[in-house]
Amino acid sequence: MRYIDLHCDTLTRALELGARDMLSLPEAMLDVRRLRAAGALGQVFAVYFPPRSELRRRFGMDDEAFFCACAKIYHNTFGRSRSPRGFAHFVSGRADPPAFFPVLSLEDGRILSGKPGNIARFRDLGVQLITLTWNEPNCLGFPCSSDARIMERGLTPFGIDAVWEMNRRGVAVDVSHLSDGGFWDVLRHSERPFLASHSNARAVHKHPRNLTDDMLRAIARRGGIVGLNFAPSISGTGGSEQLLRHARHILRVGGEDILALGSDLDGFQESSELCSARHIAALPEYFHGSGFSCDATEKLAYRNALRFFEDVCD
Repeated sequence: MRYIDLHCDTLTRALELGARDMLSLPEAMLDVRRLRAAGALGQVFAVYFPPRSELRRRFGMDDEAFFCACAKIYHNTFGRSRSPRGFAHFVSGRADPPAFFPVLSLEDGRILSGKPGNIARFRDLGVQLITLTWNEPNCLGFPCSSDARIMERGLTPFGIDAVWEMNRRGVAVDVSHLSDGGFWDVLRHSERPFLASHSNARAVHKHPRNLTDDMLRAIARRGGIVGLNFAPSISGTGGSEQLLRHARHILRVGGEDILALGSDLDGFQESSELCSARHIAALPEYFHGSGFSCDATEKLAYRNALRFFEDVCD
């Protein structure tokens, strides 16, 4: 079955490996060769920004240089001719179905530096999705945390303005890694659907990165989606059976239109039985064999993601 995965950190891994492109990366969890062999319809490639001290130590770069280096690998792999609205054009019939469609995202909006004009700049560079925070506060808001005081804090004034501007520019707002307070601020201020690209259900595994039932219902009402995260620390075990528990819970609380895939491959180092493109491709079939209807399985695999990008990135 074709599928769309909403989050991987393979771009950063490719840079770490000194690769020129992502066509073949045997030391990584993903590469384009394996994605195509697995039948991927689309993959969101995140530019994940390590903490600034680590960025300087490991790569000798600041945020801007790091983004440019990752974007060069992305463009070396896919070229510069692809429209970031490709998913929307595909769904609406304005373009032929692609064999494979990549999407560029930012994981940690700190590179926006509090300047609204940077949203348009990165949109013009092909960025279609921004994960507002990672694990540290930034110009947009506060991250999820085990500290209740941090978890309650929300978006900054610039963060609220940025959500409006992202809505206007057709850039998807991603609340994975965001504090609970930030989540509810996004709900209040976003006029378009938003997503949690790589998060699971907190009721199944109590981790601050996961979503409460009230959050799942809010995303569903707004027309958003949630990408199931394969990382053992986020899912609870990193296995197919545990992800099935998350999927069943999310479906029960939010309905079948909310479910999607957000593997987080190359973004975790724990041992996991789900660690490659073929495992992403096999998961919907496993869910179908475990009782998901054909319709719910297709929505999880790719239809919900296609619909979301059409709604948000027109």
